Amino acid sequence: MPTGYTANIEKGITFKEFALGCARAFNACFGMRDEPADKPIPKEFKASTYYEERLKEIRKRLEEVKIMSINDANLEAKKEYADKVEYNQETIGEYNKLREKYTSMLQQVKAWTPPSAEHTEFKNFMKEQIETSIKGDCNTSYYIENAPKLLTGEQWKEKEIKDILWNLDYYSKEDIKEKDRIAGRNLWTKQLRESL
Repeated sequence: MPTGYTANIEKGITFKEFALGCARAFNACFGMRDEPADKPIPKEFKASTYYEERLKEIRKRLEEVKIMSINDANLEAKKEYADKVEYNQETIGEYNKLREKYTSMLQQVKAWTPPSAEHTEFKNFMKEQIETSIKGDCNTSYYIENAPKLLTGEQWKEKEIKDILWNLDYYSKEDIKEKDRIAGRNLWTKQLRESL
């Protein structure tokens, strides 16, 4: 039975066509694996502009925060605090509702009488599944222990600049990695074409 790579051999494709088709299985062309088999591999892959665009946004935001007045920073700090408090309350509420549902089901599992001794392990399995989910899905301690703190405008501005600088560093490094990946992909496909 032919594979997606060998199906066209019967139709008389050349070695070059076969090799370029198989190239889609390798890292340099892996992004094309779901594209039609007759779509040619581009002469040159283009780097994503995602990181460059994010860097522009981040630099713009850095300038905005640097020139922001303390009064405006106070307003931003209050808004961020209110948003975080609301988020924490909603999340804790959702976790507590889920805990109630899990607990109700757990009570039903505990109350259930297995029809035979062979079903006892099944009952224990159901119980363990719910208890594990309660521990993982209903733990509100993070949101309680890390309750938001209202910052002053100066504190907020300092934290915001620190966060922006971290993002600037991160996206700069990712942009370089993306360009290096694309250069490697382009070199691999160029070498492949030249060898054919």
